[in-house]
Amino acid sequence: MTHFHGPRTTTRYPAQEPSILLTPLYGPEFTADPERTYEHLRAGYGDCAPVELAPGVRATLVLSYRAALQVLRDPVGFRRDPRPWQYGVPQDSPVLGTMSYRPNAMFSDGHEHHRLRAAITEALGQVNHGVLRREIVAVADGLIDRVAGEGRADLMAGYALPLLMIVFTRMFGCTDELAERVMLGVQRLFDGTDAAEANRALDQTMQELLDYKRGVPGNDVVSRLLAGGARLSDEELKHTVLVLMGAGSEPAANLVGGALVELLTNADLSEGLSGGTVAVDAAIDEILWRRPPMSNYGISYPVRPYSLYGNLLPPGEPVVISFAAANADPAAAGREHEHAGNRAHLAFSSGPHACPVPQMALLLAATAIERVLERLPGMALACPVEQLPWRASPFSRGLSALPVTFPPAPVTPRHLSAGPPTAVPGEHRVPPPPRVRAGVLAALARWWRGE
Repeated sequence: MTHFHGPRTTTRYPAQEPSILLTPLYGPEFTADPERTYEHLRAGYGDCAPVELAPGVRATLVLSYRAALQVLRDPVGFRRDPRPWQYGVPQDSPVLGTMSYRPNAMFSDGHEHHRLRAAITEALGQVNHGVLRREIVAVADGLIDRVAGEGRADLMAGYALPLLMIVFTRMFGCTDELAERVMLGVQRLFDGTDAAEANRALDQTMQELLDYKRGVPGNDVVSRLLAGGARLSDEELKHTVLVLMGAGSEPAANLVGGALVELLTNADLSEGLSGGTVAVDAAIDEILWRRPPMSNYGISYPVRPYSLYGNLLPPGEPVVISFAAANADPAAAGREHEHAGNRAHLAFSSGPHACPVPQMALLLAATAIERVLERLPGMALACPVEQLPWRASPFSRGLSALPVTFPPAPVTPRHLSAGPPTAVPGEHRVPPPPRVRAGVLAALARWWRGE
């Protein structure tokens, strides 16, 4: 049961007060309906509330749009480096996988943050979006061909996840085997499954990837980071690649799955899309207001006692931004359906630590959604929307499966073709639809479903 304490107005809650009943951001009730928890917390506490991220791990959850912007845009009052906090947390806590310090831009401040973020911007800025879109289309069509004639599919295990794995394999210059290990390890971190072992395995995988790219450099993100002017150390390189692949794979899979659910259940949005009155990118903006793929993150730590709209935040204790609750804040949301094309949502965060390349995430999601809707017309959920299974996490909101049905669609010779790659003047070639190493997708799907 979710517990609430104190008057239903703004409340002060110092860190040492033992009587506070913390609302858990875990367990079956929260996983099934996190929005209900956010609404109750907003009614009971206002702009922010005391919560428990995992047993014994207390934090402040920021609920309002105005408070979220204040925290995200104040690099002086809040730091991103969690080390003073994490040393007091039990080392077997499931949240340490995603909250522990790593030497990359996400967990750094000041000059170090600027230097590490500049390396990311330089490497990703060289990705040709036209070539990337053609690669996504080729991969998407190859995956859709696998299920088009069957009339039913799980679009998480059979489409969104493998699409991301294959595209990221190419963007980062990975082998299939290394890409599989990275993505499985990232899922274990987000799910809180044996964080220490997941960290150890990911560290080894990242080192192997760097060693591989030093011997076989190419036109890929890792090779650009290795050759970049920032001259990152191996530790910085490993954790920069990890944050790029992790921050890309988990939220992007959640975005594609959540967007498809919204389009299959929201008649106004889907009719506007099919009728041409709403563009795909505008529809995705609407979906990002409703279903931000990272529901709670942007974690920072007050440098000193901090007053946030009448709430005293204790120094050094995690402050977690609820992007989902802030987007749903009545003061920010306004009237229904007024968000199409409005990118003031917080799905990509804000301030110095905002997503450096939201356009790339939007391109990937929009292309993936366009292809599956075009190739599989008449698609519908294979179960009531309230029965869809969600993965348990205090931070992300993602489906563990997305079962759909559709009229069986023929696979055309155009999509079956595995002819020579398409030449793109001045760029690398676009590979044909994927032939994935046996067992890779099955292993990824099993882990995603928690089997």
